[in-house]
Amino acid sequence: MNFAACTARDSEAGVTTNPNRRVGTRWSNDLRKDFEDLGARGVEFEEPEPTNYPFGVRITALDPDGNRISLRQPCQRGTK
Repeated sequence: MNFAACTARDSEAGVTTNPNRRVGTRWSNDLRKDFEDLGARGVEFEEPEPTNYPFGVRITALDPDGNRISLRQPCQRGTK
């Protein structure tokens, strides 16, 4: 996932940064692993860890400008 690229495109397009703005959703096959990897690289999150929901797992990351990016993993079939 390249959060900086998303932010750079917004800056070039003249988009104003808004801390409540969600710039997108990224999907993962192993969100907990990605959460650990991204956290080790300095990515900040709104929640302390990914949350389980009936539809899967999710957490919100913040890009360097404070824009919110929803990270999600769909529920695996046959699991809860």
